[in-house]
Amino acid sequence: MFAVLFFSLTVFVTLGRHCASVCWLQIQEFGVTEIRDLKPNGRNIRVTEENKKEYVKLVCQMKMTGAIQKQLQSFLDGFYSIIPKRLISIFNEQELELLISGLPTFDIDDLRTNTEYHKYQATSLQVRS
Repeated sequence: MFAVLFFSLTVFVTLGRHCASVCWLQIQEFGVTEIRDLKPNGRNIRVTEENKKEYVKLVCQMKMTGAIQKQLQSFLDGFYSIIPKRLISIFNEQELELLISGLPTFDIDDLRTNTEYHKYQATSLQVRS
């Protein structure tokens, strides 16, 4: 989906053609299709050579975040109910990722040394597999 969108927008910007489109998108969300303006009064604004880069930017913003705004807000509401926003606001995105996911690499020897087995042993088939 994004590859097709990228290709279409690249051709649109590169060819420099005047476009009869207007600044809105058709979005399908939870099985319901609706028209959303990309900017206030967008359905009445034609895309021209002068505003086509803004149009591409607005389409990308809508596709990447705007089209999933309700889902994103639901996720954030749930996340902030577990960890209040004021407590995590001191971290940037890289620090928060490290806190949530841990290091991107694993030290297998360290894991073996510090693993406690309950009902299994290091030599158990389930552990070795």
